[in-house]
Amino acid sequence: MASPTTYPASTPRIYGSCVLYDTSEGITEGNLTFQYQLSFEHHKHSFFAATLSLPERSQIPVLVKLVNEPYGEDVHRLLASNNLAPTLYGCARREGAPTAYVMERLSSSWVTLFKFSHHEFAGSFGDAIRCSLDCLLKLLEGNSVVHGDLRSNNIMLQVDGHGKPVVLLNGSAKINVIDYDWSGTAGWVRYPALRNPTIKDITWPGEPGGIIEPGHDRKLVDSWWHHWLGRGSN
Repeated sequence: MASPTTYPASTPRIYGSCVLYDTSEGITEGNLTFQYQLSFEHHKHSFFAATLSLPERSQIPVLVKLVNEPYGEDVHRLLASNNLAPTLYGCARREGAPTAYVMERLSSSWVTLFKFSHHEFAGSFGDAIRCSLDCLLKLLEGNSVVHGDLRSNNIMLQVDGHGKPVVLLNGSAKINVIDYDWSGTAGWVRYPALRNPTIKDITWPGEPGGIIEPGHDRKLVDSWWHHWLGRGSN
């Protein structure tokens, strides 16, 4: 008799497959194999490392995020299509359970912009990073959508083997934005009723529970940018 399948502890077994967003190759569904649970400090959602299996393809390492509340998948996909976010491969919806969003698992060459600011040479890459941020903000504004939480810990920066940013041909640094819990149509989605009041380096542009208006993303980035630049120059 064959041995029963074993699963890592805390594996959400109901998500054995997901519906794919990109069906251009005629494939509508992929299979998920969970590996282990990930822990991120101060985060209310559950994350898992997994692999996504598609017919006639090698397995793709993915991150699975379980979400109980709305998620800005359209904004995520918009930024991903412009190489500004991890690829969002698909999702799995199960009645009475959180929605599982299946996305690209970034390698260890990616660090948060917040963490990078502690390097002594961070400030010397300020122009390249600001160029990327301005491209990001222009894309959001041009599509009348908002991210809502563009703090430096939600912006990933790709670095090389020396810990320095990967700079593209247009002079911008390679960034990816994560965490789309507040994202959606500008002037429609809202901030959560509770936000972290202990964060000192930013100024929230809207009230708790209030509408996230056009331009709020830019105001939020501008509120921490000069402090970030100064810290990175020290």
